[in-house]
Amino acid sequence: MAEDEDNEMKDLTVTSFGLVIAYLLPGLIGLYGLSFWSKTLKNMFSTFLTIQSNVGLFLILVLAALAIGLFVNGLRWLTFEVLFFKKYGPQGSYLKALSGERKLSAYRVVIDETYRYQQWWGGAMFVIPIGYLGWLLGTWHIVSLQQQILITVLFVGIEIMCFYAALQLWIQTGAKLTHILGEGGISMGGVPSGPHGPDEPAPDHPDEPSKTRTISQ
Repeated sequence: MAEDEDNEMKDLTVTSFGLVIAYLLPGLIGLYGLSFWSKTLKNMFSTFLTIQSNVGLFLILVLAALAIGLFVNGLRWLTFEVLFFKKYGPQGSYLKALSGERKLSAYRVVIDETYRYQQWWGGAMFVIPIGYLGWLLGTWHIVSLQQQILITVLFVGIEIMCFYAALQLWIQTGAKLTHILGEGGISMGGVPSGPHGPDEPAPDHPDEPSKTRTISQ
């Protein structure tokens, strides 16, 4: 009983951490990037970092970050899973393939340990330009050209890294889920694939011809 409770607590912790990096962190980066465009948001962040901060302001920023994270995840989903890189995703029907406790557990492990990180890198790829463009437009007249070039090169490098990481993790997610949902039917606890369904027993020796016994009188 204690071991089961420990496993449930561990699963809850891993799942919660995955949701934080998939939705909350990209949303916070996007919200901070918007502060370069909005004086209200800039003042809210400035107040949040001082002793005058309170629980109400904290909740407002967290909820706003979650909302932005959800919108950004929609853009990531359209980019990687619908429009351009759908072929790298998992193939097959989820509902039909997710049969068996072991297969479902393996599916959740891939989601928590691979797909959530893909959501983070893909989301960061969309929200980082918000802050960069806001900073560039707000400081181009007071920052030297050398600093602008340096920040721009850094920005491009981070964007390339985010895109590459998101694409590679999406390919890994697709490969792992396709294996789990496809060929691993019997070993992962799912319904056996092949001509014999779950209700139809397979013959003991399918490759041997049936033998008849002749009774001589």
